[in-house]
Amino acid sequence: MNRALGNCAEMDGSIKFLLAIVVAALPFYVEKQISYGLFVVYLLFISMALRVQYRALLLSAASYCIIVLIPYLFGISINLLLYYLTNDPAFVSKQHTTELILRLFRLLIIWYVSMLYIYTTPMPTFLGLLDKLLWPLKLLKVPVQDYLKVVMCIVMDLKGSGEDMKTRFLDHARAVVGGKQQKIKAKFNGISQLIVASLVESFQKLDSIEALVEKVNAEDIFDYSFRMTRLEGMAVLSLSALMTMLYMIEKGNGFII
Repeated sequence: MNRALGNCAEMDGSIKFLLAIVVAALPFYVEKQISYGLFVVYLLFISMALRVQYRALLLSAASYCIIVLIPYLFGISINLLLYYLTNDPAFVSKQHTTELILRLFRLLIIWYVSMLYIYTTPMPTFLGLLDKLLWPLKLLKVPVQDYLKVVMCIVMDLKGSGEDMKTRFLDHARAVVGGKQQKIKAKFNGISQLIVASLVESFQKLDSIEALVEKVNAEDIFDYSFRMTRLEGMAVLSLSALMTMLYMIEKGNGFII
């Protein structure tokens, strides 16, 4: 069982992609509370099977709040404020609180499933699959493979020097910003120096990335080949079982709802 859980992240990229689309779409087709409860339990099981780290979950939750939740609630707040100031019915939201919460929940599911896919799919596999999916653009002579090769080279370069860059950035930040006793003007000067130094270092990295792009072939750094094993079959069967149970619950067949 533990081996099966550990290998879930190695599932075929295309099958996992299709399953992720189905899972993200399911909340739009269920209405009953027990269906949502069963769906959440299934998502928790997937997270355990993929062995997602708590740090990844926290980062995903924080990014969802910053990019989706806060702007969404801010828009609703502005809408209500304008309604109270102008008394214009055009600013009245026609959705009830339950509908708003449900919409945010569905957006959260899409965000979370996307995070699971990206987190558990190696970049070479993801880019190789993307290279296969974008074949219509290749027919139009769009250099898809060259663009993907640049992305992969950037990832490879960051993996090789990312920790070192982080250490040097923090050391530089401590050096130029200084301690608590330093004046505000000096702190701002230090921050500006830090930004300029980071930009200069980024431009220097472009030369090494360009050299790496010219040296390697796309086939050597990313590729994808379809495979269907018992693991993929178990994943498809589990999702099929979930969909069957949700259908029975929604239709009331065999369940007391």
